[in-house]
Order: sequence, then C-alpha cells, then structure tokens
Amino acid sequence: MDSSEDVQRSWRQIGALTVFAILLLAPAAYGKSKKASDYFTLCHRGESDFPGCVKRAIEEATPKIIKGIPELRLPPFDPLTLQQLELQEGHGSLRFVMRFKNASITGFTDLQLHSVQASDDLSTWRFNASVPHLHVVGQYEMEGRLLALPIQGHGDGTMDFYNVSIIHEITLKNVTRKGKIYNHVDTKKWTVDTMFAKAHFTNLFNGDKTLGDATNNFLNENWREAFQTYKHLPEEAFGQIFLEIENGFFDQFPLEELFPE
Repeated sequence: MDSSEDVQRSWRQIGALTVFAILLLAPAAYGKSKKASDYFTLCHRGESDFPGCVKRAIEEATPKIIKGIPELRLPPFDPLTLQQLELQEGHGSLRFVMRFKNASITGFTDLQLHSVQASDDLSTWRFNASVPHLHVVGQYEMEGRLLALPIQGHGDGTMDFYNVSIIHEITLKNVTRKGKIYNHVDTKKWTVDTMFAKAHFTNLFNGDKTLGDATNNFLNENWREAFQTYKHLPEEAFGQIFLEIENGFFDQFPLEELFPE
C-alpha cells in the first residue's frame, strides 16, 4: 500500500469531519429529514445566479452548524476535536510518520466562503474558501526523516497556519434509482495553501533541549519547504473524506428535490 492509501485509511479512522466539509455539505448530516427544504434554502437550477444562491444557502447554515446540532448528532466544530490524526510519507530510511492524539483545531468559526462555481449541467463544482488562522494542539508522536532531517519524539505539539486558502473541486455523474436521478461524485480534488505556518514540539529526542530547540528552529525557518513537501498528504486524505461525505449526501436527495427546476 502506498503512502497516500495509508493516509486516507488513517483519516477515515478519525471518525470526525472537517468544518469545511460540514459547511459545504451541511445537508449530508440531514439525511434522515423528510425534505431537503426542512434544513436549508433550496436553489433552483433555472435562476440567473444559481451558484450565488448555493453560496448564500451555505452561509446561512454556517452559524448553527459551527455551534453543533445535537439532534442531528453534530458536535461543536470550533474547536474541532480529532481522536487521532496520522500522516505517513516515504519508505525505509526516508520514512516519516507523525501522529496527533486528542487534537483540537480552532479557527473554523471565521471560515469565509468566497465563491461557488458550477457548470450549466451541474456536473462540475468548485468551492473557494479561506480561514484567517487555524490553531492545532495535541499530543504528538513523530519519527523518521523530515526534510532529510532525522527526527523523533513524543509530547505536546502545536501548529499554527495563517491565511489558509482552501479549494475543493468535484465532478459528478448521474445515477438512477427507482426511477429517480441522483448525483454521485465521480472525481474530487482538494487543494490547500497558507501564507505562514509555525510549529513547536516538546520533548524531541527524549527531552534533549539542544537538539529539540535546534529542530524546532529548523522547522520554523523552513516552514514553506516543509509545507509544500508534505501538504499532499492531508489533501489526499481530505479528498477521500469529501468523496464519502458527498456521496452520502447526494444519496439522500434526488436531483429534482435538491436542485429543482
């Protein structure tokens, strides 16, 4: 199994969703509702600003979803708590493994959805959003080589990402069940970037302060290279999560109910 498959499997085991996924796909949580209109504003395919309507519908749902909706089994999403997060890259002497346990992510309250784009036949979608600041804290375990630097340790870890941009793209195909047409995600792509990042890990190299300080300084001085080198790991993982969430969502509502003429 390659590294991307390892990461996807690890993320599926988390059992939690990213806030961005919830914001864009809030109706997925409403699968037991009788009508899609019970929970979000419907947008008609024939209206002049259809993508704008979808964007406004998502924005309307954002505040209550961030706070959590117990009757829909949605916990609060700021902070967002992940029991375990694992990323793996490479093999053998170049292998890098990082695990976060009891991770808490704050900042999604300030997520802004900038645009929603859809093709005329609704087969292609693109969502563009940003978050001013994401703060991640948890207990970490790390070993292997990071940017060719030997690294190992376990303790408390924090990571901060500033001015985070998020682009999510999907293509859909139609499937027919019991005479009704449903959407199904055929391909997906998740892209993230950040203007600045920093991190700090305690107890690196079994508490060796000299090595620990030097490693933390190295990571922060080379944050851009580290981010660009490894960002495909969470991108691939989020892409798989989105695929499952979106198909779960589209399975609930026929196209005519979700986006009526």
